[in-house]
Parts: sequence; C-alpha cells; structure tokens
Amino acid sequence: MKYKVYIVNAFSQAGVATSGNPAAVCLLDASLLPMADATRQKMAADLNLSETAFIEPLQPDASQGSEVFQQQDTFKLRWFTPAIEVPLCGHATLASAAIVFSECQNPAATLHFQTLSGTLTVTKQQQSNKQLLQMSLPASPALDQLPSALLPHGSISISRDGSKQPDLQQLLQNHTGLQELLTACLQGPPAAPAADASPAEATQYLLSTVEHVGYCAAVKYLLVVLKGGTGRRGLEQLRPDFRRMAAAVGGDRMIGVIVTAAAEPGDQCVMS
Repeated sequence: MKYKVYIVNAFSQAGVATSGNPAAVCLLDASLLPMADATRQKMAADLNLSETAFIEPLQPDASQGSEVFQQQDTFKLRWFTPAIEVPLCGHATLASAAIVFSECQNPAATLHFQTLSGTLTVTKQQQSNKQLLQMSLPASPALDQLPSALLPHGSISISRDGSKQPDLQQLLQNHTGLQELLTACLQGPPAAPAADASPAEATQYLLSTVEHVGYCAAVKYLLVVLKGGTGRRGLEQLRPDFRRMAAAVGGDRMIGVIVTAAAEPGDQCVMS
C-alpha cells in the first residue's frame, strides 16, 4: 500500500521556506481505509516530526476516491506523535487545512475537522493580496488537579474558577516529582541548576523563574507560566531534558508541557 504524505511548515514566515513548525499530513480516502492505529503510529515514528496528521472522510465512499477531499468540507482528523496519539494539535490542524485548500483545491470557505477535542474549524480569509487561514480551537483551562505522580492525592488542587491557587513554594518543597519535572523542563539558562543540585537549589531557581503552574486533564498538558521579563530570549535559551521529564512524570497522565511567557513590547501578546 502506498500513501501520499505532505510535509507542511505551519506558521512560517513569508518567503522563508525553512521557517515555521513542520507537520506531516496524510490523506486517507476510502481505498486506503481502514488504517490500523499501529500503522499510523509506525508512520509517525518513521517521519519523526512532532505530529503527523491523518485526514479521512466521515463516511468513506469508494466511488469518490481522492476527489472526496475536494468535494466535502467536513473530515475526521487524528494526530500522532512518534510515540503516541494526542488529543489536540494546532499547527498540524492548520497544515491539514492548507493541504485540503491548496493541494486538493477544495472551494469551501471553511473546513470542519472532527477530532478527539471536538470539531475544529479553519476558514480562508483574504487580506490585501494574501490568503490567510483562521483557525478556531477549543478553550482548555489549565485548572485541574495535577497528576498524582506530581501531586499526591489529598494535596491542594486548583479550583475550576481559578480562585484557589496552590502555593508554588509549598508544592515544590513537598512534592519532588513536580520539582524534578520543572527543573528538567527549564534547563538551558545559565542559572539553571545541575542535575545533581540539591532540592533547595532547584526550588530557589524555580521560584525565581516560574510564575504559575496549571494542568489541563482533557489534553494532558502542564502549563508553566514564566515570570515577566523572560521574553523571547529567555524562552529560546531553554533546553529541556526530556528523559528526566519523562522519568519524573511516569505513566500516561501527561503527554506534554507548555512553557509560556509574556512577549516583549511590539511582539505578540504571549510566546510559548
């Protein structure tokens, strides 16, 4: 069986072919379905990009063939990393829409993708002489109880309205799993402690760097908000130790960490 796979750089700069965030996109018409999850996972591992997206019709019809991607405006969409399937991926959704719009010449103004996170939409917009894509994603508040590997049962949690915030210093001192995860994630800057640093040294570094920590159980992501003044340079200095991060979490309660900070004047409102 042969599959056509596109590599798309989402969020790229105009005229800079190598910029942006790459994702693989695979179109699966009725002749290529069903595709086993193991096959999807192997393809994602072989491509070795952060995500590989698989687009397929809602109701596969062998009589339509690949023309289905030109004729319909609603599709199924799934994302696989080299290791697991994930419930949500923004840049691979944008890449998928770009392929359906441009390569498949779909005339629809808006595409709808049915995913594990609900229906996502991408709409074409004309701005001067540029065609832009506007994407709608679900809001996923990071207000859930932290995974038990990081925050054992009975510890303080974050309320759904955000009114009850845990004390970061207390969390770091009492729960070494969270401290280890954050320390491993925020490696790179000159002030970052070494792997053999004492818990007190790690706590001091994190308290000087981290403003807030939250968790969204729906997508299994930890949100780490850095203190003001971090800026783009501070984010670009980060060199996460992924092995230490995985060891700190354990199990399948978390699949990723988002690190974000306020942007510098004249830049975007946030950077992640």
